[in-house]
Amino acid sequence: MRPKPLVIVAAIVIAGILSISGTGTFHLIGFYREHLSAPMFALWLSGWLGFTLLPVCVALLLWRAARRIGRGWLLHVFALPAIWVTGNGFGSLMLYAADEPDMDGPTGWATLPAMLLMLVVIVAYLIALIRLRYRRVALT
Repeated sequence: MRPKPLVIVAAIVIAGILSISGTGTFHLIGFYREHLSAPMFALWLSGWLGFTLLPVCVALLLWRAARRIGRGWLLHVFALPAIWVTGNGFGSLMLYAADEPDMDGPTGWATLPAMLLMLVVIVAYLIALIRLRYRRVALT
């Protein structure tokens, strides 16, 4: 029995969250909690959560929506830019809250696991899309 693409993506998400816990990200959260004001820390933390979790959620939502509508290829075309823009948008929110010009500071270390998880999600989405296409070709 073959695993379903949704199960594969869920396994990737769980592995990503477990890898984030071992990278020192939680130490950086404590660092920013001490050095930022309460509103800016809330903005930074929401950016970190969005950068870590929302690209996965966007991929899952677009995949399921594309399977339900008749012209799902249109959603698949917009999936990769949507995943990338979601991740980078929340990364920019983190930089703004931390008042850092680029990812060379501590925010870069906090976003590295999220960026890698986002790239893994993009690769997994493409692999699932290619497998779906070849399975449809094989059935016809």
